[in-house]
Amino acid sequence: MSGSASDSVDEALAAIGDDPQAALEYLAPEEDGSTDENGTWVPGQTTVDQWTMLTSRDWGEGAEPLTAAVAGASAMRVQSQDATDERAAWVTGKGLDYAAGLSEQSFSAKVKNNVAVILGNSMAEIEDGVTGTRDTSGAGAASWDSRRPAVLADDHGEDFKTLMKIVGTDDTALATMTDAAGRFSTARTQAILDAYSDAVMSVDPGAAESNDSSYLKEELQTGISNDGMILGFIEQSAVNGRKKQGENEAAADKTVASTILGAVTKGLSSVPNPYAQGPGTAISLASPGITSATGKPDKTPVDDATTAMKDTQEQVFQSTMAQIANDGRFEESAFTNRDGTDYATGLDRNGDRDARMTPYAWMRPDHTIDTSALFDSDENRQQFNNWLDDNDIPISNFKTNYQTGMNAGKEYAKDN
Repeated sequence: MSGSASDSVDEALAAIGDDPQAALEYLAPEEDGSTDENGTWVPGQTTVDQWTMLTSRDWGEGAEPLTAAVAGASAMRVQSQDATDERAAWVTGKGLDYAAGLSEQSFSAKVKNNVAVILGNSMAEIEDGVTGTRDTSGAGAASWDSRRPAVLADDHGEDFKTLMKIVGTDDTALATMTDAAGRFSTARTQAILDAYSDAVMSVDPGAAESNDSSYLKEELQTGISNDGMILGFIEQSAVNGRKKQGENEAAADKTVASTILGAVTKGLSSVPNPYAQGPGTAISLASPGITSATGKPDKTPVDDATTAMKDTQEQVFQSTMAQIANDGRFEESAFTNRDGTDYATGLDRNGDRDARMTPYAWMRPDHTIDTSALFDSDENRQQFNNWLDDNDIPISNFKTNYQTGMNAGKEYAKDN
């Protein structure tokens, strides 16, 4: 390819990197292809030839323009009435193949951050990989599967392992992936709650629950276990990559844990109201809708990696329980103490102020949880934990499942 022609391609890719719709139309034009009987996008010859040209070029400074365009197109992986998500899945899959085949020397900081966006928009398939539940039809027993856009046509498990280790050596890229994992967790939890819209998690251990209540608890427990597996995979992969680069293991553990702790909180709190999502920020089950890296990572100061990852576990757990509460899934008795005093207002059964207790600053009068107030204070977080324990809310399996999942995710990454 001549220099002028190469420059024009670079300019075209640079112009669309921040415009997901334009990136998708450039890389997989709607008029050049169709979906097959399995719902997979089959591109036309013009698109195939263009992709071959793009991936066979001598990029000079690296693969930044192409990975930026693929990152933009991957953000279109949101359920649609037309073939948009099928086209975006095709581009994402081809982009993963391409990135996984690059030499490590090709991964500038910009390429790492571009690929982090692609990985973040493939979180459903990463979940399938670490849990061993991949189904190319998109069908599955879990209720949240119905919320997924078109799945990637091929198995990219090895690509995820390769890329997660390389991309995780960059703090900003690591934060982007962890943010996406938090967004994915929030979206999955909401999908489960929506699937069992009448189910309530009883605070009375002896109360009879409906079948839907049992299903709700079971799927929420599976979801939080999967959260642990995803974060365990991300954490261990990042540590592995940094060790390969010569970084001391203890230092790598601490930096990775600090970055994950700072980013996961941002992701978990990114969807305070699942019905208030606008174009370009929609949170879907396969895509957090991210179009660019998160920016400078918010590294939470930590004393050691073990404590940091325990804090991460607690934040995932607390966010999930707050989301369940905010969806109205606890009985009203969960919001009063044994004397009948309301935790949010401090009023007793007669409507009089109970001077013995201070209302919880993180609980609103309508018994929803203010997650901003919750996460802003260690005292509030401890009070929240005490509230859950005091009210016999069925939480023990949630904590155990998360830790078991975290260990499994790390193990999945160990041979990486």
